[in-house]
Amino acid sequence: NMNPTTKALSSIFIQFRLEQARELVPGLLATVAVLSDPRLARQGSQVKAAPLLNLVAQAFQRQGNPDQAYIEEVFRNKIRFPSSKLDELEAYILKQWPHAEAMLSNAAAPWRHALEGSKGSGSSSGLATFHRQLRAAYRARNTGAVVSIWQDLKTRLAQKPDLARQMREDPEFLDFWIFVWCAVRRPAKLQETLDLMQETGVRPSVKTYTAMMHGWKMCKDGDKIAALWDKLVESGLRLDAVIWTERISGLIESGRPQAGVQALAEMMALWKQALAKKGGDAVAAAASAIQPSVEVVNAAFKGLIRLDLKAANEVLAWAGREGIEPNIRTYNILLRESFRGNATPDDDVQSLLRAMKRQGVEPDAATFTIILEEVLGVMDNTSAAEQVHAVRQVLADIEAAGGYAEVADWLLFDARAPKGAEAALPG
Repeated sequence: NMNPTTKALSSIFIQFRLEQARELVPGLLATVAVLSDPRLARQGSQVKAAPLLNLVAQAFQRQGNPDQAYIEEVFRNKIRFPSSKLDELEAYILKQWPHAEAMLSNAAAPWRHALEGSKGSGSSSGLATFHRQLRAAYRARNTGAVVSIWQDLKTRLAQKPDLARQMREDPEFLDFWIFVWCAVRRPAKLQETLDLMQETGVRPSVKTYTAMMHGWKMCKDGDKIAALWDKLVESGLRLDAVIWTERISGLIESGRPQAGVQALAEMMALWKQALAKKGGDAVAAAASAIQPSVEVVNAAFKGLIRLDLKAANEVLAWAGREGIEPNIRTYNILLRESFRGNATPDDDVQSLLRAMKRQGVEPDAATFTIILEEVLGVMDNTSAAEQVHAVRQVLADIEAAGGYAEVADWLLFDARAPKGAEAALPG
């Protein structure tokens, strides 16, 4: 009885049965809508998603493009998504869908060129392979391999000029190189990459400069972060919340916590000034300043908590006075820290869980992963039965602290069959 369009879209996910895959269809429609929205996704995102978009386009060719009635029908089914936001998401998809259809049907769309290029030239010559090689070399901290991959890329670029077009359509590829060169302290290679961007017509963006800051944060070079920020402010470039967050966390984690806290205070001051100039109109103020969010506070808090617990708590208290409430990420940071150097963390964990419940903050998978990792991490030499018992005790404590029984049920899905630790943990 499955709708033919739903069946066609579900068949994309061959790792699941159709009955399971149909639950992914609302998310798939939302993903396609977002990829077609230039406010939320760059063309490079479409290029990266080309294989998926190709499958969706083929499904629509067989069954016809979904109309408004179909999308409404999909969203009438039971969906595991916050109900308070579901209507908003459906309305967004309906409004954006004509653009999504145009993106999928456009024979000259950049994602189609990328797909055809990868088929014609072989996957070994596309940017995706270089990207995978670079990620692997960076994770292994093999700077020699990184340099070798760079030389290979430049050689291939001379042989296949089409790579320059791919770089223009996927500017984040070179942004990642920028990050790596900063992280491994190779200023000469950084300049080579900037020169290559100019040669290929890729203009540095806020994301490029954010990648620089992130790289310098990794190698703890706060001076370069501060110097770049000053140049960006002087240039008049519109700076977003992401680069503000990177600046603040970068300064703190590179050993300049006071400068990071001052940057956070500066961000709030600029926002208040913009708000005052616009008579309290937040929408109008957002055109000239960025409102500090809990994510910015979390970035500062995470860096400070290991350097200066008192300062970290002061930042959290300051955020509360400014109307910025903690979210689940804030509590996860606190949970992780409560296990560090604490001989009896149980009371702290219980208190944090109760505080979460009072504030209506729901735990996520990371919350339970943190707790279970810490509990099992000190039980390497214990039997499987003892580990199962410990996990059950953790879940009992969690429930006693304020509920979350449905998540506990998910974690402890077979409490009656203690065949080993795997009987109590997912997967």
